[in-house]
Amino acid sequence: MKTFHLQLYDTRQQQRIAGVRSFVGEDATGSFGILPGHARFMTILVFGMARFRLEDADWQYLAAPGGGALFP
Repeated sequence: MKTFHLQLYDTRQQQRIAGVRSFVGEDATGSFGILPGHARFMTILVFGMARFRLEDADWQYLAAPGGGALFP
């Protein structure tokens, strides 16, 4: 199954997560989902919860107190 990398940024650090097969988050326009094969996408997440799923793993939740998300 195809996967992609998720890069998370805030004012103090960044984190790159490999092997992501889906991501669900929320920005100022509403809730959105990203799957492998998507176009390059960058957004600012709103305060709340986001979630992502790695290969062969359950959903992992991300407390998003705002911050950027880049899907290369």
